[in-house]
This record gives sequence, C-alpha cells and structure tokens, in this order.
Amino acid sequence: MLVVIALVSIRIVPETKFVRMASEEATGFQQMLRALKSGITQIKGNSILLGLAAITLFVGLASEGFDRLWGAHFIEGFQLDAEEAVYWFGAFYAIAFLLNIGILKVVETYVKKRFTHVLLALNGLLVLTMLLFAMSETFLLAIVLYWVIASLRAVNSPLITVLTNQQLQSQGRATALSMYGQLDAFGQVAGGPLVGMVALYTSIQGGLMMSALLIIPTVFFLWKMRKLAS
Repeated sequence: MLVVIALVSIRIVPETKFVRMASEEATGFQQMLRALKSGITQIKGNSILLGLAAITLFVGLASEGFDRLWGAHFIEGFQLDAEEAVYWFGAFYAIAFLLNIGILKVVETYVKKRFTHVLLALNGLLVLTMLLFAMSETFLLAIVLYWVIASLRAVNSPLITVLTNQQLQSQGRATALSMYGQLDAFGQVAGGPLVGMVALYTSIQGGLMMSALLIIPTVFFLWKMRKLAS
C-alpha cells in the first residue's frame, strides 16, 4: 500500500518546491554532509526550531509511557478480565478513531494561524486530562478522559508538523525533519523505561502521572514561543 501511495503521489502531489542541495558534480557523500550541515544550521539559528526540537523530545518521552500504561490502568484499576478487555479496547479504539477524524476536520477548517497559541491550550489541557485519567476511579469517567486524551494527541502531531514546516527552508528540509523524527524516537526509547520504572516502584497511576508531568516542559516552550511564531 505504501508503494501504491508513493506512485500515486508522484502524479497528484508532486514536489514542486524541491531545491537541489548541491551541484551535479558533488558526490553523494558531499551532498549528504551539506544536507546535514544545512539542517543543523537551520535549527541552531532559529529559536522556534530549537523550541520545537525540545517539544518533540518531551512529547516522545511522555507518549511511550502513556501508550504502555493506559490499558493496564483499565485492566488493573477496574478489574477487567481478558475477554471483556478485548471488546472494551476495540470500542475504545474505534470511537477514538472516529472522534479523531471529526476533530482533525474541525482543526483543518478553522485553525489557520496562531498555531502556538492553539498548541499551548491543547497541551495544557492534555496535562490536566492525563492527570485526571491517572487518578480516575470511575470507569465511565476514565473512558471519556481517554477519548479526550486520544483526540488531543491526534491534533497535537499535525499542528507541530505544520509549525515546523513553516519555519524550515526548502533547502535541507528533509534532513531537518529527519532529525526531528530521531528526537521523537529517542524520547520514546528513553521515556518508556523511565515511566516504566516509576510505575514499577510506585503504581500504574504513578507512571501515568509521570507521563503527564513530562509534557509540562512542552507547555513551557510553547509559552515562550507564542510571541515568536504565528
């Protein structure tokens, strides 16, 4: 399916803004070095891109732990047996998927600027809902909070991507985006064991709270960025 998407994209979404990194005479290795240098230069010289790099890292740190523990919170906290859990989790994912489609459509239609302000509000609300989810003792409330969290996270990622692409120059864009992807991956690799250790030595709720606290630096960086980026 990915190959089909790639072939179709060549026709319907061509890359019209492509800028070649180096002349034809340059070797592949030289082009790679120039691309890497360009990507680092873009990030180092731009306060917004530096802030987005930090945000990407902390989002990665928080996301892995939450993804591993929210299911355990339902199973352990509300005594779901294995057969019930299959049906409930299926319903969780199905409804979250439909909610995400609707919310993303609303964002696509109405959010055209002031992305940092929107992200600031979303991430502040995300911290609050994750803390409430960790402390929830009512099954219905936990379900609603999970759907809110899933929707907020679904909106978070594309808005950060839009804001990042607005700041990047065409030259070296792919390299810079790859660096952001690596930061997110590193955050997940580091954050999963960190949150897991907290959950192991405290409780599942403690691990979920730790995930929520790891998003607070994201709120701080967005607060600092709100006057620099639209």
